[in-house]
Amino acid sequence: MKLFDDPETNRRFHRTQWRMLFATMIGYTLFYFMRKNFRTAASQRRCSATSSSPAASSTASRSS
Repeated sequence: MKLFDDPETNRRFHRTQWRMLFATMIGYTLFYFMRKNFRTAASQRRCSATSSSPAASSTASRSS
């Protein structure tokens, strides 16, 4: 398909269009496979931050 009169511009446009399509596909694939890892890491970080805070330990010692 010819979008531009200049053949060089037309060639560069189509090449860039394919690059963007592949970059989007790779980015989404990485997001899809890594999203559960991020969710797990975030929840573990949240749990470890609350259990190691001084306020949590003093509350736990008072309830015992």
